[in-house]
Amino acid sequence: MENLQGFCRFQDGFMTVFQSKTLTSNCGNYTISFDGEIYNHEELMRSLKYNFKFKSDAEIALAAYIQFGNECANHFNGVFSFVISDSNRKKLFFCRDRLGVKPLFYGINHNALYFGSRPKNIFANDGLKPQLNKESLSELFGLFPSRTEGFGLFENLSEVKYGSFGIFSVDGYFEKKYWELKCVEHDLSYEETLQKVKSLTQDAVKLQMNKSADKGSLLSGGLDSSIVTAIMAKEMDEPLKTYSFDYEENELYFQSNSFQVDMDKLWVGKMVDYLKTDHSYLECGIDTLVDYLYKAVDAKDMPGMADIDSSLIYFCGEVAKTSNSTLTGECSDEIFGGYPWFHTKDKIDSFPWIRNTDFRKLLLSKDLLNKIDIDLHIKNRYEYTISQVPTLETDSQSKVRERELSYINHKWFMTNLLDRMDAMGRYNGLTGRVPFADHRLIEFLWNVPWEFKCNGTPKSLLREAFKGDLPDEILFRKKSPFPKTYHPRYEKMLSEKLKLVMDNKNSPIAPLLNKEKVFEFLATPSDYGKPWYGQLMAGPQLMAFYLQINYWLDKYKIEIQI
Repeated sequence: MENLQGFCRFQDGFMTVFQSKTLTSNCGNYTISFDGEIYNHEELMRSLKYNFKFKSDAEIALAAYIQFGNECANHFNGVFSFVISDSNRKKLFFCRDRLGVKPLFYGINHNALYFGSRPKNIFANDGLKPQLNKESLSELFGLFPSRTEGFGLFENLSEVKYGSFGIFSVDGYFEKKYWELKCVEHDLSYEETLQKVKSLTQDAVKLQMNKSADKGSLLSGGLDSSIVTAIMAKEMDEPLKTYSFDYEENELYFQSNSFQVDMDKLWVGKMVDYLKTDHSYLECGIDTLVDYLYKAVDAKDMPGMADIDSSLIYFCGEVAKTSNSTLTGECSDEIFGGYPWFHTKDKIDSFPWIRNTDFRKLLLSKDLLNKIDIDLHIKNRYEYTISQVPTLETDSQSKVRERELSYINHKWFMTNLLDRMDAMGRYNGLTGRVPFADHRLIEFLWNVPWEFKCNGTPKSLLREAFKGDLPDEILFRKKSPFPKTYHPRYEKMLSEKLKLVMDNKNSPIAPLLNKEKVFEFLATPSDYGKPWYGQLMAGPQLMAFYLQINYWLDKYKIEIQI
């Protein structure tokens, strides 16, 4: 895993300076800085016309660019971001994988373009400073932890859009999509569709397994991770390493609700016994969970999913002690229709995981609310996304709505989870792979009829495809999201820390929040069943989110320009 960093300028000629690891072509005219993995490595090695020296993924990408030019990424199955300096054409070529797993930011200042895997790589240069404007704050307090595609949050900072390539030359910066979802009529029977789903899923898992010798699986005991684990276990000559997550004393304080009906541990045990895996039950302490809120910000250079991030970064560190890579079951819900908002009868005219904008605005200062319009920002982002949804003229009204829901989940919710997995794993030197995000599976499911995907039961298509490969009780278990703690000490610790922040007049977040409202909120018991984002982020996560923002503003010395 390599952090990309460098800059390019056109002043007294073409000049590119890479500050990260590079590889130069045999002819010396092309230099690449690469981050990621190309899963169909062996196939490309056989087909590319290039004299390979290192046989690395970086060299594969470089050879493909030399042979295919701007269309090189169409030949890859993988996750990647890379930058190629092309001295022949005096240009810089940027490319990012189809789903945006690997980040790639850039900022332009006069005649220079700065790039990096994370904002910190860009701000390490003198060309750009970390600043927030009104749009940044509307995004932060209205839409986060999801983020608009291509929007770098900081002023004058952008991100190469996923499934896109960019070119920087003396003519400026240009960007174009090389991959998009395409609508076609689905002409397979239900039985043929079941077989296709199973074969694509199995192939994606096997292809991603081949990249590492020391591998494991993150096993929650839910449908998705159990399917991935079962496929992996059949391919292993020895017991597969599996890992599950929980929290200190969670069995004492767990609160069942409509989003999280029960704890994972019982179901994990059933799968461990069924597959005979080498399992590790990992547990995160409450003090660790709080402390790692700040490490999660360090990993992403931005606030995120609060303790959902801080627990994952801790767990990734523990997994990395015995495995260098893992496969996960994430992203299945977005493509098979697993989330509750796919099945509600309520009219949805905004992002369904943002359930209450009033709650998001409740604790903000009057001065900030007078300067930004969060509702308008959300409305504009949602309407623009919906306007981009590809459809067929023959699509019924219900089919169009299904595509809209799927599309916004692809563009917003799924990309947030993919970025989270990559960032938290990268911080610990752990590669987290997500086979359900294989573009071939996503392309296929985009056109599968809803009555195939969810025939009376969420994700019935996936369940039926793997019938017989898992115990029925696992196969038909109700969805349960990534676990969180319900320990009262966690909420108490967050409350105390946020009070200290608000009492400190030098806290950078203090002017952005309403102190009186914050203290009223902290005196009210949290309702865990009413999340303000997704399925898990309720009252305690709002406190943790504000603590992350305060840390982030302070660490990066961010200027607020409103």
